[in-house]
This record gives sequence, C-alpha cells and structure tokens, in this order.
Amino acid sequence: MPRKVSKRNIPKEQSTIPQTGKYYKFCPCCHKNYWSDARGQKYCSSECQKKDYSRKKQQKKEYKEVAPVERLRVRYHALHVETVKMMCELGMRKWECEICGAKHTEGALLELHHKNKVWTDGTPSNLQLLCNKCHCKEHSKFDKDLDERGLLIEEVLPKSFLPLYKILNKLDGLD
Repeated sequence: MPRKVSKRNIPKEQSTIPQTGKYYKFCPCCHKNYWSDARGQKYCSSECQKKDYSRKKQQKKEYKEVAPVERLRVRYHALHVETVKMMCELGMRKWECEICGAKHTEGALLELHHKNKVWTDGTPSNLQLLCNKCHCKEHSKFDKDLDERGLLIEEVLPKSFLPLYKILNKLDGLD
C-alpha cells in the first residue's frame, strides 16, 4: 500500500525527489521512486506501463510454449522416482547415495540423476540415486567438460522432447 507522507517528516532518500503528489511510490518497471496523487497508480509513466505489460505478455507467451513439455517432464520424473522406490523395496537397490553411500536417515537429501542426461530415458540402468552434494558434483563435472571442449549443452544433448512438443502442439490445435 502506498505510503502517505507529510511534508514535515520526509525521509532522507525521499527528499532528493521533488514532491509533486501525496504518495511516495516505487515503479516496478524502471525501479525509480516517484510521487503521485493517485493512490492506485502503479507506474511512473505510461511508457513504463506499456513496457512492463509487453514484457509480461512475452513471458506468458514463452510459458505457454514450454508448459506442455514441462508438465510432461514432471510426470516422467515422478514415474522414474517410483521406479527407483520399487527397486529399493524389492531389494535391487539400497536407499542411499550410489557414490558416497550417504543414507537418507543420516540427513542426506537423495536426488534422482539421469546418467546420460536425457530425462525421457527412465531405464533402471540410466537412473542413479545420489545425495545432493554428489549430484551437484556430477553436473558440474559435465558442465566443466563441455566448457573445456567449447560446447554448449544444447549441442550435446539430444532434443528428445522436440517430437513430443510438436505432437502436443498438434493436439492443442485439434481442440
């Protein structure tokens, strides 16, 4: 809620801005402080308002493009976690880090790691249960190796979700 400030007790940071209204505000677009008479005014100018609305519109468009694939990725991950849980219950694996041996009961956070870095590949041989420290180390090793070769991660990993994304877009068009 905007703060109404009397002229007698203006804080030091506000005294440098000429007072042309009752309310001292902060513009969410350009991050500048300003004074306003309108209590509900959010932006310092119409240009800031247009710029912020266009930015939000672009973000919404980008989210709509990625959302179906992201939902699918989350479903895949849940399925892969259930696969590892079932293997632990059947005694095929232990519920501990496969690198350092840290156990969940000792306070280690266990995470699921895909050895070949492809999230759609849920074969048990590709899934690895790691503590958060070892998981970070595995990804940093991979990133460091790519940097040494001068490659980007997009160039190395197969774009396995692109066909799925195209299928989802076609299905959305049929509705």
